[in-house]
Parts: sequence; C-alpha cells; structure tokens
Amino acid sequence: MKHGNKQERLQAARLWRSCRTGGRADLEKVRSVLRLLLDAEPRGWQGIVRCLADRLRQETRERTAAVSSAEPLSEALQAEVTAVLRRRHGADLQTAFTTDPALIGGLRVRVGSEVWDGSIHGRLAAMEQSM
Repeated sequence: MKHGNKQERLQAARLWRSCRTGGRADLEKVRSVLRLLLDAEPRGWQGIVRCLADRLRQETRERTAAVSSAEPLSEALQAEVTAVLRRRHGADLQTAFTTDPALIGGLRVRVGSEVWDGSIHGRLAAMEQSM
C-alpha cells in the first residue's frame, strides 16, 4: 500500500537510502531518523514515517524465511535448512519454522515474495491443475 503523497514518498526514499549500510537497513540509523522526524515534525512527517515503516516491513520480509513442514523438524534439520537458505540469501537471513499438517509432507519455504513449495500438498495441487 502506498502511503503519503509524492513529496513524502520522495523524502522517505532519500531518508531510507541514508539508513542503509552495506545494502541493508541499519536499525540504529532508522531509529535516529525516526527520532529526528518525531522531534522536528516537519510538514508531512506522518506520511514519511508510514513510508519508512513500509520499507522496513518489506526488507524484514525479504530477510526472513518462513519454513513450513507437516511435522516439527528436528533441531539438526532446522540448522541444515537454515544453512542452505543463508548460503542462498545471505548470512543475516532469519528463519521461522512452523508446522502445517495440511502439507502432508515436505517443506514450503517463503523468503520475501519467493515461494518454493516442495510439499506433497503442493505437488498434488500442481497435478490437479495440470489435468
């Protein structure tokens, strides 16, 4: 969802670039920028804050892997899956493991907008669509 008017979005984009270190959001810089905005309350500050929050939420989604399995995974398997995902998406990737019995077996992994579905449920659904 787009927040703010064009000017607020442009200002938020400039501030967002200043909050990044090594291609990633630096949370201390984000906090500092938010403190400055809240203290100064420049024109359109609410829209700017909403735009920055949207960008931070998006980056958080892209830096978090949601891994679903039909049964709980052992700690060793969780560590192995995390290692594979971090090799592909970066060492700072966070992983969240959940169980979803509807998957029947296998794994479904979502990182940002990318989804890899290796579950039995996903395979059955793909077969059903191809018929």
